[in-house]
This record gives sequence, C-alpha cells and structure tokens, in this order.
Amino acid sequence: TGGAITDVKFGTHPNTQDKIIYGVTDTDLLQCAVLDTSTMERKLLIGHTDAVEEVHITPWNIITGSHDTNIHIYSLDAELDWKFKEHKEKILSMAVHISKPLFASAAYQSNPLWLCNFINKGKTSVSIPLTKPTVAAGALTFGNESFAEILAIGVQDEEKKGSFGICNVNESSARLTDTMNTSRPVQCVARPPIQSPLSRQFVFSCSEEKLYLYDTTYHGSKKVSTVAINSDRLIRHSNKQGVGHNIHDCSFSPNGLLLQSCGEDNTVVVHDVRNFSKPLFVLEHDYMGGAHGVACQWSNDSRFLVSGADDCTVRLWDVGRGLATATAGDTVDQTFGFINSEVNLIKHNQSGAICALSLSIGSDMVVAGSTSGRIVVHGMRSYD
Repeated sequence: TGGAITDVKFGTHPNTQDKIIYGVTDTDLLQCAVLDTSTMERKLLIGHTDAVEEVHITPWNIITGSHDTNIHIYSLDAELDWKFKEHKEKILSMAVHISKPLFASAAYQSNPLWLCNFINKGKTSVSIPLTKPTVAAGALTFGNESFAEILAIGVQDEEKKGSFGICNVNESSARLTDTMNTSRPVQCVARPPIQSPLSRQFVFSCSEEKLYLYDTTYHGSKKVSTVAINSDRLIRHSNKQGVGHNIHDCSFSPNGLLLQSCGEDNTVVVHDVRNFSKPLFVLEHDYMGGAHGVACQWSNDSRFLVSGADDCTVRLWDVGRGLATATAGDTVDQTFGFINSEVNLIKHNQSGAICALSLSIGSDMVVAGSTSGRIVVHGMRSYD
C-alpha cells in the first residue's frame, strides 16, 4: 500500500461479509480501500487527504475517519456519498451502533464528541468535562442489545490522566450521566455480548496490569470492581525487558464467557468471566521490544482466538480445544504446547509488525495488516 496499515475489518453482515476495508497512514498512493474477497477486486475510497485512522463496514455504508479531520460516508460500492465535517482535529476514535445507522466519533485533544445518523444526517454532540480530552482508538463503544442507548467513553486528558464516562444517547440528544477519574489514560473499552454473565457491564483498562469492570446497574461505589493480573507469575519468557502485562486492548468472546486482554509484553491472557481468580491461558508471542503490542480477535463460534504482534506472525489459538483438553479444575497458565502446531501458528512472512487484523464472520479467512504496508489474507482450514 505504500504506508503502514492503521485498521482492517471484514464486513459483519451477510451482504458485506466478502468485503475487507483497510486504512493506511499518509501516502501519495491511497488512504483507504475496500477489497472484495469473492472477486479479489480492489476499489479505492477516494477523498481523504491524510492518514485514515479507523474504518467500518455497516449493512448500509462504509465509514472512514481520517487525520484530515473529516469522516467520509461511502456507499457499499465505494462511491463517496457525503462528508461529516464537524471535527476540527484529526479523528482518532469511532464507534458504530449495534443495530442503528448511528456512529460516535472523537478527535485529538478536542471537545465535543459527535453522534451522527449517517442515513438521515441528523447529529448531536456531547462534551467531556476535561481539558483537551483525547479518546484512543478502541476506547469508545456502544452497549449491546440490552443497553444499546449507552455509549461508554474512555479518555485521556492533557496531563496524561484519564476518565471513564457513560453517556445516554438517542438520535436527537446525548447526555453524559456518569464519569470516574482514573490515574492513567483509558486505553480500551470492551462491550459484552447480551448472553454474557457480565451483560450489563463494560470492561476497560488504563495500560495497567489491571481490568476495571463497570456495572451499569449499580450506583455508588459498588459499580466498579477490579481484576489484577500479576505478570511475574504468568509470563514464562525471561526476555521481556521488565515490561509487564500493561493492557492496551481487551474483548469478549462472542459467547460472552471468555475475555482476552492484550499487553505490551506481546502476551494475550484469556480469562473466564465467571471466575477471574486465575487466567485460563497465557498466549505468548516473541517479545521484540516494539511499541505495537498485540492485536486480537475472536472467531464467531468463540473457539479460536487469532493474534498478531511485533514478531511479524499471526497466531491462531484453538481455545475451544484447549478448554476441552485441560483437566477439569486445572488452570493452564502456559502456551498451547499440547495443541497441534498447525493450529498454533500461521507465519506472516513479512518484515513489519502486525498492527491490525480481522476474522471473517464465517471464520474461514483472517486478514492481517502490518507496518510494512502489506495486507495478507489467510484461508483457514476446518480443524475438527
């Protein structure tokens, strides 16, 4: 592509499941494009003049947010429909509603955040009570079907401290209803599936060895609990150069029973949300001392977890088989050494760190993007 990949996603709806969209850092060649995997036809998404930070494919449109301060809304045929131009700084974070044509967006060190219906172009804004707030990519999400009118917002202020906020939204208004201060910037916020035991909670982290669970049904001090992760006890590699499992990303499995946390140590820790006392698995990439950490995504059946990291590999972890193989009551705190190595690792064979990846909704393809500017699509076999 000529520039490092910033984001890559498969479509998640039956009419977009064959499409891959990706964004690129600033290059004279392109800033984003969409690839149809059924025909291998690529269409450039024309219009941005700077790096595209985040991309989304919805059932209705393609949406891209750029450092040129604009959000572009394209048709599924890659034609530019219109531009959202309310932001004055570069776009860093976006979230799309689980069922409505509604997105939320945030820009670098600026108020307000915006919400927009990208079909009828209705818009509203909400201000964060911080000086020059920045919402990191991955720290903005709507709730699941049971509380879809709630927007969770993780923030960094200009003094490198943070805040977590809850906003009640609809298509005509947005109201910040709760905030809590954090000692460090919020790096990621995870939305649980509706069938999860934590279905009314958001999980977030502040680049610490700790997860925060925010319960939307509680009021007062009980609404937030924490889960500590001691990397000294979990990580077997000695070559971590003192870097711990400072979490920069987390996500629920689609069945809602598992939660993965990605750390700066190039390690993925898998938790059972019904019992956080010990992790189920610790999945390790080679530590290369880079700044990108790990990118992760679950398969739709919650069996596989795919991860990519600074070691230039994409690894496919058979979590379902690991759970079935582990002795009842045991905790497996090591890599999947007992699982077929063909399932364990896919070599990416390129020089750049893996910084973005996505699984198709049928879990038959993995797409990975790297800092070297390459997009690689892997086909997945059936592992029964």
